[in-house]
Amino acid sequence: MKNKVHYLIPFMCLILYGDAFDGGFRYDDIHSIVENSNIRSLNNIFGFFFDPNYFSQDPTKSMYRPFLLVTFALNFYLSGYETWSYHLVNILLHAACTLCVFFLGKRIIGGARAGWIAGLCFLCHPIATEVVNYISSRSESLSAFFYLLCVIYSLRDSQTNSFAQCIFYVSGLLSKSIVITAPITVLMLNTLNKNKKIYSVLGLYGILAMLYIALIYNNRFLTDSLSDPVRSPLTQFWTQLKAPAYYLYLAFVPVKLSIHHPFIESYQFMSWPVLFSMFFVFSISILAWKSRKKIGGWALGWMGIALLPTFVMPLNMLVNERRLYLPLAAMALSIAWILLRYRYLKIVGFVTIIIWSSLTLQRTSVWGNEILLWEDANKLAPNEHNVQNNFGKALQKYGYPDEAMSAYKRALSIDPSRGEPANNIATLYHQAGERLLSSDTPDSARTLLINAQQWYHRAKSTSSQSSAITANLAASHVLLGELDSAYQYFEESIKVNSKSAALWNNYGQALYDGEKLERAQKAFNKALQIDSALVEPRNNLGNIFSDLGKFNQSEKYYRSALVRATGNNRQVIVKHLVGLLKKRGRFLEARKVIVDEMTLDSSVVDLYIELVQIELASGNLKLAKTICDEAINRYPNSFELYILRAEIYVKLDKIDGAINDFRIALKFNKKSARAFYGLGEAYRTAGNNIDAARAFKQFLILWPPKQPKSVAVRKWLQNTGKLN
Repeated sequence: MKNKVHYLIPFMCLILYGDAFDGGFRYDDIHSIVENSNIRSLNNIFGFFFDPNYFSQDPTKSMYRPFLLVTFALNFYLSGYETWSYHLVNILLHAACTLCVFFLGKRIIGGARAGWIAGLCFLCHPIATEVVNYISSRSESLSAFFYLLCVIYSLRDSQTNSFAQCIFYVSGLLSKSIVITAPITVLMLNTLNKNKKIYSVLGLYGILAMLYIALIYNNRFLTDSLSDPVRSPLTQFWTQLKAPAYYLYLAFVPVKLSIHHPFIESYQFMSWPVLFSMFFVFSISILAWKSRKKIGGWALGWMGIALLPTFVMPLNMLVNERRLYLPLAAMALSIAWILLRYRYLKIVGFVTIIIWSSLTLQRTSVWGNEILLWEDANKLAPNEHNVQNNFGKALQKYGYPDEAMSAYKRALSIDPSRGEPANNIATLYHQAGERLLSSDTPDSARTLLINAQQWYHRAKSTSSQSSAITANLAASHVLLGELDSAYQYFEESIKVNSKSAALWNNYGQALYDGEKLERAQKAFNKALQIDSALVEPRNNLGNIFSDLGKFNQSEKYYRSALVRATGNNRQVIVKHLVGLLKKRGRFLEARKVIVDEMTLDSSVVDLYIELVQIELASGNLKLAKTICDEAINRYPNSFELYILRAEIYVKLDKIDGAINDFRIALKFNKKSARAFYGLGEAYRTAGNNIDAARAFKQFLILWPPKQPKSVAVRKWLQNTGKLN
């Protein structure tokens, strides 16, 4: 049992990162997981290994990381968009990497104590919090796991180890291309151990690396990545020369961690920061070379090798904490080696691990709150465009539109050439206008939506290839009833991103609104071809076939949608399905749909309303009233239930009961045209024309003047001399 104590590491990891389960999807998680329909079906797994576009719903953010996508697809299969399974996998991967560091420490430094020191340093270091808490950073821990296994198995003497190393190397490359440097680390370690057998394996490593490069060249991932670099190769090199010193500071003083660090590009060699950094990197390289026959020198070389690809590959973010995850393993081994050589430092080591653990707990709690996460970044890098833009997104998401607007405008002032903050400002106006459309201030809604369109056009002028901006612009035209313009922008958006199921569905909805049923049907079918798990296109196809009088097909789609629907989506589909069944006189089946739905959620008042309407449609007035009574006992503040019961009272010739219920309904909703109309009819039936006239006048204020009911009521008021 004593030799198995390292199996406690996963439990320690779960304890240390227990708060990670509170975290949601962050930053790149949105385009690669939340909006990525490709991970919603395990049938797409084969495609992950061939097409980089499966990585994201946004074609401009494609990457070739098939193993990573497989893990996301399995997470979605297990828990959908509930994040617990995603965080559990991240935590367990960190535990697996920690176990690898433990075994490396035990093997190359010597003894379980060395393994524990190295493992605890790796496990508890706050630098790892981004990789564990940020779901998309799983690429780092997944690739690091296979990288570490390559190193571990290179130390073994078994004849099967060459095969195992090749399997781990390929698996790592299919997780993230950073693993391509693993053979250099393996060679350095085995040179340290004077293991000449490693040379026979290096040839296999080389062949696999060339095959991988040929693969990513053939599937265009490599060429697309290099075709439009975010900065020139020289600028990338001069800038990244400064990174090792900064990373070393973060590793040993991890108190100012952030999802976005302030870091400035360097455009020329002759600048003091670059010259100093070059001297620093040169000194570290000399130190690593001179100490190459010691654990510390090998680990120092490994850290440099792990960071080497960032010197040549221009990435959007200049520096970030997740790039330190693999070098952290080498650093942990170095610390273990030093602490065992200089035992008087063991108290310092113990205290350091305690401090790191507390910082990890604190940082994990920050990752659990999206506003805090970007507020932290804002404090450290207030002049970074991405920080302000993403801070605004977090504020908008959690209901702070004014603060979000300020953040977006700060982002624009920092870099006016970027389209995303303008798109986000447009979205704020768009959402505010959409909310007002159903109110009594349609002119204000229209003004807000026109403002939104102006901002969308500004965003589009700087990001012409953004499918999301064009789709948002199309949606604003739909709300304004400008359907021809909406079609134009939807089609423009689809040209850029034809693999977005949501985009095809929204286009189909606009076509449906314009009564272009055949084209709408094709759009909804296209959405389902891309993502067969979607609910909304099925419901929409049900609506189309219902309009066409093809009721059997309509019912099939409604039922298919209902099987897949959750939450509020179910209520809409149930209403459509029940309406169809009532139209066809199938009242027993309609009743069963409602009763079955009530067994899933009996707290929805709309289900009772639907059930009452079924009984009314089938002529069971007394049963309809009994259900209404039961529902009102459960929901005494529902004005719709009182209106329903009042209308039932009218049919039962119980006019006093009807008048009473209509009046109660109006206490809860003073702008219910239906209640005022019903009350007027009830008073008129009772012969009380004075109160009937009062109710009808209120009805006319609320109801469109050219509607048949308005015309009939106005005529009655004129005939009775009570119009004025």
